[in-house]
Amino acid sequence: MSYRSRTFWDAVDAGILVLAAILALWRPPMGFLNRSYGADFYPSAQRTVTTLTNRTPFALGDVLVVVVIVLTAGIWITQLHHSPARRAWPRALLRSLALAGFLYAWFIVAWGWNYARPSLAESLGYVPDQPKHRQLDALENALVAALDRTATAAHAEHSRGTADDPALQAARARTLRAIRVDTPSVATRPKRWMFDFYFNAVGISGMFFPFTYETFVASDVLWFEFPFAIEHEWAHVAGIARESDANFVAALATLGSADPIVHYSGLLEVYAALPRGPSDRRLSKLVLDDYAAIRRRNQRRIVPLVSRVAWKTYDSYLKSQHVRTGLVNYSEYVRLLFGTDVGREALARATGLRLH
Repeated sequence: MSYRSRTFWDAVDAGILVLAAILALWRPPMGFLNRSYGADFYPSAQRTVTTLTNRTPFALGDVLVVVVIVLTAGIWITQLHHSPARRAWPRALLRSLALAGFLYAWFIVAWGWNYARPSLAESLGYVPDQPKHRQLDALENALVAALDRTATAAHAEHSRGTADDPALQAARARTLRAIRVDTPSVATRPKRWMFDFYFNAVGISGMFFPFTYETFVASDVLWFEFPFAIEHEWAHVAGIARESDANFVAALATLGSADPIVHYSGLLEVYAALPRGPSDRRLSKLVLDDYAAIRRRNQRRIVPLVSRVAWKTYDSYLKSQHVRTGLVNYSEYVRLLFGTDVGREALARATGLRLH
């Protein structure tokens, strides 16, 4: 490579790193985030790309990962082969950092700015209002009755097949209307990721891949976990970035569904987040067996060290995206169920009990 060509590419690498730094430090104005980005660019990009990726029998995200690995290896091999070591190492490092900076800029523009948009707590008028002990006890009793009642219907339905996609799609559409997400989005077709073994080892049920607008669901997700898991990822697809908000959307969608499998999935997840949770001996044997199946799967698949490192890393990532509570954000959706009108209505419909 000629001196002029090397200088040109060094300048390109430096320019990419500067752009990535600017994007990392810049906080876009809320008007831009809500209108130009949230109402125009992101929904248009998501609909266009997901329509394409839904038609591919394989995950384009896998292709991207392979391309990045090959490019990174090629950078180092080329530099070390054609340049003296004292110049090859710094240039290979600069080029690798530039590739990472390009991916970061792609992520921020394609998805990351959704984190800076208002949370559902803000848009739905969340009021911190934990139920009193007596109310919580009554709610848990009502959820136990609903779980026991729905478990039989869900298992009977499962014996004839999995949850219907139309039921999942209908739950998604109804919930997005209820929380006033008006911009249309295209639901992703769940796929397997090439690093599915990583999902299993860490205990991840699924992931929205913002580079290709695809959704990956882990192979070890149980049939009664799947509806809640996919509704969570579809919330991300709709531009809802925070984990607590995505869990809240999944809870609303599943609790409000007439499909017994979808409904049962929501009841299981919500009750597991309450104080008594999966070990509550008041639950029927059928429900307790399903909770036990989750524990057995986790004990068999999850690698503790890998899981701790992965979740610690993700906790740091969430905090870097201005989610102050990090991983705790996952469980905060229960507060939204108690502290918003739409949340309390979902609980009332699922249990027949009104908290206020």
